[in-house]
Amino acid sequence: RHLIDALLTREDRDFYQHRGFRLWYIIRAAFDLVTGRSFRGGSTLTQQLAGYLYADRTDISIKRKLVELWWALQLERNLTKNEILEQYLNTMYFGHNTYGVEAASQFYFKHSARDLTVAESVMLVIQLASPGRYSPINHPNRAKERQHEILAQMVDLGYATGEEAERTFQDYWAGYDYTRSNITSAWFEREDQ
Repeated sequence: RHLIDALLTREDRDFYQHRGFRLWYIIRAAFDLVTGRSFRGGSTLTQQLAGYLYADRTDISIKRKLVELWWALQLERNLTKNEILEQYLNTMYFGHNTYGVEAASQFYFKHSARDLTVAESVMLVIQLASPGRYSPINHPNRAKERQHEILAQMVDLGYATGEEAERTFQDYWAGYDYTRSNITSAWFEREDQ
């Protein structure tokens, strides 16, 4: 449950209310593209999954947004919200050559995603947004700061108590291994290489 709450906090707070897209965000993104402004996010989780599965997410264009929108509508039509979340969490890239939440949890924390704490869940969700920028292995201070921000937002939204968020945050960093190699990846740590 912590992982889903963290994901909704960071990526798509209205996930259970929308039908796969937010019209205002699409208009804003199109305006940014046409006027040459820096491109902002704003895709729903469904659009992100649709883009990952059916479009070239490196193509920053209105055409790609339309393809994403079309497939997002198809996903929403054919899957439940929980099925979309399940596919999203089991498919997306979490950095350091890990795809899917179970592989990411095993790589980052050496245990199953079933046993994630609130702080660990937030750390995984941060990887979805920008695994290079917020890698706890390559940039622990940056990741720590972002993790603390998302935990505070989760408290504000009622997904965690302030005490729980602070306790898991402190526990996470008290046990953090700062000596882990910064060139590590899921492949390099496999015992059966």
